[in-house]
Amino acid sequence: MPAARPGPLGALAAVVPRAPGRLARALRDRGLPAGHPGCQPVRSSTGDRVGGGVVEFVNWYVRRGRIDRRVFWLHYVLPTTLLTILAVGVDLSFGDTNLMAVAEGRETVLELGAATTVIGYLTILPTLSSQSARLHDLGRSAWWLLLNAVPLFGQLALLGICGFVPGQPVANRYGPPTTGPAVAGPAVAPDQPWVPGPADRAPDYPPSDWR
Repeated sequence: MPAARPGPLGALAAVVPRAPGRLARALRDRGLPAGHPGCQPVRSSTGDRVGGGVVEFVNWYVRRGRIDRRVFWLHYVLPTTLLTILAVGVDLSFGDTNLMAVAEGRETVLELGAATTVIGYLTILPTLSSQSARLHDLGRSAWWLLLNAVPLFGQLALLGICGFVPGQPVANRYGPPTTGPAVAGPAVAPDQPWVPGPADRAPDYPPSDWR
C-alpha cells in the first residue's frame, strides 16, 4: 500500500522545517505522517546556543587531542595575554602592585596584585592543556611540559616549540591532524591509546599552512 502523501501543510513544513514560533508548531502538529521531518519538536535555539557555548568553553578550558599553531596563538596565547595585561592595568589603577617601582629600580621584588593573581591561577589550566595539545600535534609527550619548571629559558623554549614548530601532517597516536586530510602514519605500539587507520580523516577544514 503506498504511503500517504502529506497535504499542503506537510509540504510547506518540509520546505520550512525551522519556521519560527506558532507557525512551526502548527505545521508540525497537523496531519503529518510519523517520521516526517515536520513532526520533530521545536527546540529552543537560545538553550541550544547556551549549551553549545558551555561545551565550547569547557573544550577550550581543558583542551584534548591536537591543535595547530593558529589555534594555539589565536585561541590561547592571545586571549590569555590580553587578560593578563588587563589584570595588571586594574592592579596598577588601584595601586595593588609595585610593578612601576620594580621597573624604575626602586624595588627588586615584584608583588603581584589581586587581579593579576586571580587571572594567573585561572589561566594555568588552559595554558598547560593548549601546550599539551600542541605537543601532541608534534607527536611529543606532555612530559615536555616540565620545561615550564625552568624559569624563563625553559618557558620561552616551550613557547617557541609550541608556537613555531609545524605539527605532523599525518595521524599519530594522539589523533588525526586538525588541518587537511589525515594520512595514515607509521604503526604504533598496541598499548597506545589510539591507532589511526587508513580511513581516518580530520574535520573538513580548508588547507592551511598553520599545521
